[in-house]
Amino acid sequence: MKCYNCDGTMKVTREDYRYRESGLPNVILRGVEMRRCAKCGENEVVLLGLEQLHKSIADQVASKAGRLNHEEIRFLRVFLGLSGKDFAKELGVDPATVSRWETQKQHISRGHELILRLWVNTRKAPTEYPIKRTVSSPLGWFSSPVRRAG
Repeated sequence: MKCYNCDGTMKVTREDYRYRESGLPNVILRGVEMRRCAKCGENEVVLLGLEQLHKSIADQVASKAGRLNHEEIRFLRVFLGLSGKDFAKELGVDPATVSRWETQKQHISRGHELILRLWVNTRKAPTEYPIKRTVSSPLGWFSSPVRRAG
């Protein structure tokens, strides 16, 4: 395997990886393929099956026992392919309310939270995300391999 940066040889290992791109602080992927270039220090993370990975994370978040926090609300909204404006419209709230939920300035109502959890279990998540909806997303929604600067 050659480095994209310098054409050096990449060393491949398997490691645990904190998946910060999800926007959630506690997602750790076990045994992920990591590639490192000894020549220039470039690091790459190889993530395959992102749709299934995101669905699995969404299912875990939606089925957790406690209330959803602001990061989880945002993750689930983006997972469902909804902009803040579209999400607000479907829930019958102002877009500013969604913004306050996602920035921890206001708690989501129990009813709205239950609807969001239900949507994760009943709606088909999109397989493509319009760029305008994901540019500011913490999720990235990138394809493999993920390249991370060293």
